[in-house]
Amino acid sequence: MAIYQSARLSTLHARQSGQAIVLVLLLTMVGVLGALALVSTGSLTSEKIQLQNAADATAYSVSTIEARDLNYTAYMNRAMVANEVAIGQMVSMMSWAYMTRSTPEFIDDYAFKMDIIVAIASLGTATGSVSSAVRPVTAPLRAVSNAVFKVVDKFTGPVSNGLSVMNKMYSVSQQGVHLGSFIFSASTLFDIPQENTDDAEYSMFGSVALARHFTSYYADLLTPKLYSFVNSYAPGPRGDLEGMQRLASVINDSRDGFTQNRQCGVQIGGDPLPTLNLGILRVSFTTPGVNCRPNRFSSQAGGWDATLFGIHVEIDVFLLVADFYVRAGIGRQGGTDLRSNDKGEFTWTAADTTDPRVAVGGGFKLCLGIKIPFVGTIRVCTPRVGFNFDPPLPPFGVGAAMAGKSSPNLNDIPHEGEARDIMYGSASRNLLAWNFVLPPFKPTPAAIKHIKSIKQQMKSSDRNIFRSYGLRAYQDTEEVPAIATTANDSGDWMTGMEAPYLIIALVKDDVVRDSQNASGRFQLDTPRNGLLNSDVPFGVMGKSEVYYSRPGDLNYFARPDNRVEKSNGFNPYWQARLVDTSYLDRVAALGFQHGQIPLPSDVYGIIGQAQKLVAALN
Repeated sequence: MAIYQSARLSTLHARQSGQAIVLVLLLTMVGVLGALALVSTGSLTSEKIQLQNAADATAYSVSTIEARDLNYTAYMNRAMVANEVAIGQMVSMMSWAYMTRSTPEFIDDYAFKMDIIVAIASLGTATGSVSSAVRPVTAPLRAVSNAVFKVVDKFTGPVSNGLSVMNKMYSVSQQGVHLGSFIFSASTLFDIPQENTDDAEYSMFGSVALARHFTSYYADLLTPKLYSFVNSYAPGPRGDLEGMQRLASVINDSRDGFTQNRQCGVQIGGDPLPTLNLGILRVSFTTPGVNCRPNRFSSQAGGWDATLFGIHVEIDVFLLVADFYVRAGIGRQGGTDLRSNDKGEFTWTAADTTDPRVAVGGGFKLCLGIKIPFVGTIRVCTPRVGFNFDPPLPPFGVGAAMAGKSSPNLNDIPHEGEARDIMYGSASRNLLAWNFVLPPFKPTPAAIKHIKSIKQQMKSSDRNIFRSYGLRAYQDTEEVPAIATTANDSGDWMTGMEAPYLIIALVKDDVVRDSQNASGRFQLDTPRNGLLNSDVPFGVMGKSEVYYSRPGDLNYFARPDNRVEKSNGFNPYWQARLVDTSYLDRVAALGFQHGQIPLPSDVYGIIGQAQKLVAALN
């Protein structure tokens, strides 16, 4: 019995041996599957990272090239503006030289006229001569002014010509770098993906995005013209007058004080002396001096007023308070402007005048004393009634100069302090100097030959220091319209793929194809009625932007008015950065790159029925 039980136990143990192998096999199979899944996932993740890095690197590199292109454009524009201001400086100096040369001529002419008047009034018995009295002053003044004029006349024309040639070189180089950036960008589009991953290519969506970006960044080179983020403006009848006027406006705003309105920095004398109180009479005098003329249209004072004599008298009697003043002196004003004529040609023009200033004025008011108990007598006066008389007088000197192919229209210059009164430094207010100068009586001294009005000088060819002058072509940026709107003047519908944005969409077809056929929650849409491509590629998308940002943390770069500056092609503050893709970008990528069109199933049914109907009709 014992032997039988022992044999039975041995048989039972023999049957139970090897059962752990099943568990080991199951765990081994799970481990192998897990390892395969891990390898597949790791390979997919690695490929995804490499492809995404390639897309981001390509987008950022191309945007960096474009940012450098825009910064070079800004440097060239700033250089052209600086040279244009220098040309305006040459015209200003020439106008000032003409005015200085005419000053002794005017004085001699006025003295000659006075001699004629005195001779007529005295019936030829007068022995003195005004001309003889002023000759010791005008002779050395004429010698100095003629010498200065010859020096200024020698270098203003050649300097203006040289600066214009430099601007032509800047303009051509600007266009060359802009076109060269396209070549470098095209090379970068293929080099960067190859250096970061293998067998990557641009998807159909990526090709459309690239085409949209480059046609909007270089649209100024295309015909017909589409929406363009970077625009080129050229002078001439076929050019863009509005764009050239913007350049002229920037140049005018960049002028120095002398070019703009003959900025004055002198302040000598001209202060009132202590008032002399002589009972009912009070008298005050103004000392001779020179004061800068304030200009309410500009932060800079333009021109000056030299006071030679000034007196103010006030009379105060019981019922009447009256005052009277007389001021006499010399006024100086002038300025330079870059303006266009009716043909769209831009011309630098300058005007300078010096004229006598005589101002007479006064006023009165009635006063009545009223006695109030416990208070006393209170004096009540009517509002003051005043008058001022500042007659236009013949000038002491008139000068004008220009640089351009033809004279601008000088008839629309404001004279009454409205609109842009700072034009020509308010010299247009002197109507006698601006419109005409009374011709000298005959016979006239032979030395008087430079007395002309500003309009006469503008029409005279010898006042043009550079007849071939003209603004050069330049580039500037446009403000980006909002998505889903139409761009100005082109009618292009904005999708968000236009410059300054850049989308790089890359795909690979040989990346773990089984991962593209996932099931469950991660299953991709299957083809419906042949509407979608069943071969869904493995793809990524990167997006970059060229943006404008003026540094505000340093006072050197910050704007003095603390305003936010819009993007423009005149300041080199362009940079590149990666940005998030928009919802529209992702939807477009799903539809065109991954074949996943987010439409309801009913829509596919309707499209399928339409396809069957078309097939039946055929």
